Amino acid sequence: MTILIYKIINIINLLFKPTVLIVLILTVISCEEEAISDTDITNIVEDNDLNDLSKASSDTPWDFDSSYSSNDDFQVDNDGGGAHNWNEREYQDDPNDNGFDITDYIYVDGSRLILQCPNGNERRRAEYRDQTNIDMDRRNRLDLTFDVRGYDNRHELILAQLHNDHRDARRPYATVVAENGIVRLKRTNAPTGSSTTTAAETIPFRQNDRYRIRMETPNGSRNLDVRIDNLDTGERARNTFSFDSDWSRLDGNFYWKHGAYMPDGGSNNTRQRVETISFATNRT
Repeated sequence: MTILIYKIINIINLLFKPTVLIVLILTVISCEEEAISDTDITNIVEDNDLNDLSKASSDTPWDFDSSYSSNDDFQVDNDGGGAHNWNEREYQDDPNDNGFDITDYIYVDGSRLILQCPNGNERRRAEYRDQTNIDMDRRNRLDLTFDVRGYDNRHELILAQLHNDHRDARRPYATVVAENGIVRLKRTNAPTGSSTTTAAETIPFRQNDRYRIRMETPNGSRNLDVRIDNLDTGERARNTFSFDSDWSRLDGNFYWKHGAYMPDGGSNNTRQRVETISFATNRT
């Protein structure tokens, strides 16, 4: 027992020697430095899906650019049963419909507006839908800068269009379409038919490249000027479509659309990332 007490006293004396205390303090400091720093935490957050972080923003698509009117709609479809529409109030107050939340597919991500097709087996879309009534005799313009991600560069992908509200308009009047690696400019020849006029000029479609689309009806003419530029390569396709008289009785019901629309299905999570958008629209 005396020997045990003597050993304990020696240990206590050793611990309180200056050199031993210094070693113990340095050991504790070293252990604390191995904890995750604020910088490490930031890096971990940045390695996560940035889209998920940005979706928490209070910005809506209507905040992205004043060109979007609060009465205009954004559309999502994943079942082939037709587009489901949200105006600004519905986007904020009632975003759930048809089993999904529109804010998962159309949202602001930093300096971009994202329109992302839901996954599905049939047609799918994420689009902006203008609530104007355009008269082709007056000056109107859609001007859009964007890139595309998540696209297989094979299935038909409609990037922008001039459509019509009339019940007889079964197809868009004019479209800018990517398919099988090519961008084409098209006009439907009659509202109730399926035949189209395709412009001779085309350009290759390259995923991630920046593009600019301009669709315009000059004053006093029912013609439609359509143009797409690859802003990275300088490639350009342009055509002026004369007005098809079969559409005359539907004039005054046209409207703009843009986004990612795949009528025959296709790649999952295909998305148009809008950089700039502007309209010059004369409402009837």
